[in-house]
Amino acid sequence: FAPHTDKQALTILVPLSPAGAFEGGGTAFWPDSHHAPATNGRDRSHNDQQCWVPHTHLLKEPMGTAILFGGDVTHAGLPVTSGVRHLFVMSFSLHKRYHSVSARDRST
Repeated sequence: FAPHTDKQALTILVPLSPAGAFEGGGTAFWPDSHHAPATNGRDRSHNDQQCWVPHTHLLKEPMGTAILFGGDVTHAGLPVTSGVRHLFVMSFSLHKRYHSVSARDRST
């Protein structure tokens, strides 16, 4: 996956593949944008890999290890060069839920 943010409050990523199931891969992180600043006043495509700055962190955690990070953190799944990498990924934001009071609840 190209570098991105999830635009949610929290992301949970859990590797499901055992050690040795794949080569390459991992989850890369950037402290800010993955994109180098525009030069000469020209905008560049965020998908143009030639304009990406190197990631600052790379995680290749063992199977079953939960990785939690804020949804505004720039990250990317790096290419798997052989084998298969399985992950459980969930991104979400919590919203206050409003309950209506039913007639039955008001009578007690």
